[in-house]
Amino acid sequence: MRKVVIALAPFLALAAARGAHADVLIDQNFNANSDYVYAYTYAGGGNPQTGRDNLTSSRSGYDAIGVDNTRAAYANADFSQLSTVPPMPDYNYSGFGLGFGHFRMDFPNNRPLGLPSANLADYRGHIDLAALGLNSGTAPTEIQMQLQLPDDFFGPDADTNFTPFAQVAIPVQVSPDFRTFNFSLDQGTLTYDGGVPAAERDFARHIQDIGLINVNFNVDNADGNQRFGLDGDNFLVADNVFLEVVPEPSSLALVGAGLGLGLMRRRARRA
Repeated sequence: MRKVVIALAPFLALAAARGAHADVLIDQNFNANSDYVYAYTYAGGGNPQTGRDNLTSSRSGYDAIGVDNTRAAYANADFSQLSTVPPMPDYNYSGFGLGFGHFRMDFPNNRPLGLPSANLADYRGHIDLAALGLNSGTAPTEIQMQLQLPDDFFGPDADTNFTPFAQVAIPVQVSPDFRTFNFSLDQGTLTYDGGVPAAERDFARHIQDIGLINVNFNVDNADGNQRFGLDGDNFLVADNVFLEVVPEPSSLALVGAGLGLGLMRRRARRA
């Protein structure tokens, strides 16, 4: 009987390890429409232009310009007006971006589906990005995962939008050719939206309340080098966006080790 007890320890550790499985959150190649896609532009400096879309226009959509000429999501910004305005920081354009939203909501029951882990290292993914219209070889960009809670989560407000909660931004460099960026969310810093009350800035506490993931790609032109041409042929293209949750094996190993140690102690007491 004692031999059976000893054999159970590695078996239980293996069972715990096998319990780890990837939970796919986003698997989007844009061959079918995502929940929604959007483009945005933002100005640097002021005097007096401080808004996002006050100098140039931007639009988003889908076209067969992705990896292997498959359909991808794109944002287009028209920088032609920059030739008629002073250089930075006055009236100048500092960047533009592309994003898409992915709902994690049970809409019939008005219930968020949440996230499965409070460990940012468990969230891993890859994205294909390209930027067309560059004057230089690459442009500084960030991959931003923005997490939102259902509307009016911290109290009633004037709109019907989701409530911004927190985001993680990971810096990369995009080029005219597609590059695949592999990442995990612990490569960036978790920051909370300014509207979140200080007492509520707890990621682990609210992971089950997440109802929307916005994936944003921000291209920064704020260094003044005019990395994009003064024309309308400026595109940011995203394809094959993938995000999954993979539980850390170290935590599962600790569970197995604890089970094994407990069984060994029981055996020692019986001896």
